Amino acid sequence: VTALGPRKVIQKFIEEYHKNRSPGRIAVPSATPGRLVQPLQVSRSVEKSIERSRRERERELSREIERRKKGPQHPTIDELETKLIEAQVSISRQQRLREQQQQQQQQRQQVEEWSVYVDPNTNRLYYANNRTQQTQWEPPPDMRTVRTDAMNDVL
Repeated sequence: VTALGPRKVIQKFIEEYHKNRSPGRIAVPSATPGRLVQPLQVSRSVEKSIERSRRERERELSREIERRKKGPQHPTIDELETKLIEAQVSISRQQRLREQQQQQQQQRQQVEEWSVYVDPNTNRLYYANNRTQQTQWEPPPDMRTVRTDAMNDVL
């Protein structure tokens, strides 16, 4: 083995494998040139599967070759217009969604600026602005539709 060198041994192995291969059999070469180890039997279903895979790959390659021969396919004007309309609709939806999210965030921030308290003397609710320190008996305009946990506890 060492007299031939590792590259030569591998090359001989591959040559023997291909030379002794036949349908339904895989002959495995031994390390000794010219001798084969016990051949492996390959089931018919495995052979069919291998053949099917090979044909499938050939079809894929031929389709790819045909596609490349035709060159780049340019879309029609109708297809371009459809894609443009779809893109515009998508952009407008995204903008509306972004605007709605911004409005909701602003409303939350405005509501969060106010806290609800109970006046211990009158047991009435009053509202305090956390930013300006302003207090008032009436709920702020943005808070009229929002019921906070404090309001639910009192009511």
